Amino acid sequence: WDINRFFKLNQSLGFREPIEIEFNDNLVPNGTGLQCLKVPSIDDSYECYLAIVPGTVLAALYKEYSSELLESNVRAFLGQAGKFNKGIRDTIRSKPHMFLPYNNGITATAENVETVTQNNQLFIKKLTDFQIVNGGQTTASLFHTQKKYPDADLSKIFVQMKLTVIKDVNQKNDEVPNIAKFANSQNKVSELDLSSNNKYFIVLESLSRTKPVLNLENRNQPIYWYFERTNGQYREALNKITTPAKQRAFKEQNPTSLKFVKSDVSKYINLWELEPHIVSQGAQKNFIHYTKKITELIKSNKLPGENFYKKLIANALLFKAVDKLFGRKNIDAIGDTNLKSFTVSYTISYFHFLTNNRLDLWKIYSDQQIQSRLLNELKKLLVFVLQHLR
Repeated sequence: WDINRFFKLNQSLGFREPIEIEFNDNLVPNGTGLQCLKVPSIDDSYECYLAIVPGTVLAALYKEYSSELLESNVRAFLGQAGKFNKGIRDTIRSKPHMFLPYNNGITATAENVETVTQNNQLFIKKLTDFQIVNGGQTTASLFHTQKKYPDADLSKIFVQMKLTVIKDVNQKNDEVPNIAKFANSQNKVSELDLSSNNKYFIVLESLSRTKPVLNLENRNQPIYWYFERTNGQYREALNKITTPAKQRAFKEQNPTSLKFVKSDVSKYINLWELEPHIVSQGAQKNFIHYTKKITELIKSNKLPGENFYKKLIANALLFKAVDKLFGRKNIDAIGDTNLKSFTVSYTISYFHFLTNNRLDLWKIYSDQQIQSRLLNELKKLLVFVLQHLR
């Protein structure tokens, strides 16, 4: 048994050496420490601090401690090939000054914190058992980008940090995993959600609120197609109304059957433009393809107008009609419902192709329905397309 053997035995016991960090001249420029704000005490079991950490400090810490710094994190570094880490890398290289507003920051824990006060400002001088529980990708990306691209300037990068100090050692073993769990938990944000503030969709929303259409059930009371620009917008608008009578009036004026969302817009337009193969890839991929188109339209200042809106709603009516013609599973379907979405998509695009886009969309918009003669032709085409796909 030599010293190496004893060292390995010690390691095998599973104990790790807590990370101790001193914010001295080697880490922070003035050597005073890391300026912070202590959150007023809410509970005796923990303390919480908020700080803005220089990117150079996080990169230096990761260089020194590497994965030991992220032992309480839910993931190790995932590399820079992925979409989000690649985005972090590109921001570091091209827009370092915007890193703070772009990035969510890091969540960290410590067993103990030592602070000093200078000129009425609080500074963190030392941290014991420092762990980053959320923000490991950010921290590692700073180090790896600087390593791979020496010209990357981390001096302009700052990251917000929320630091929690669990005072009770016994409670720490329970709460640190909880902090890691909940700091990494959120509703997934999709491309559809992120595009909500796109100028194109803001204009489309305005059109949907100001262009009433014919109400086939009560021609004296016009109704609206409600474009839901942000997820849950219709429900929120309804919940803001205080009386049941006014809520009923809102639903009568904005029937849920006429509500449509951004993915619907991309579907209707891409089918109209003969791209059923894109639509058939699913809502998310189809929408991303559509946003590339509207990005170019916005650059050319070609925003939706009244004519476009009428054509859009006419295409919505056409889609709903063909979808209804196919039928539902185990009720009235004309064929295998696993092929329904593909059949409907290709039928609509094939119809536009055969008619060379000569269909009177304005009439469909004005009538708010599709004539029975046209429905018969669409049903024949639907059967033909389904057989072809089989």
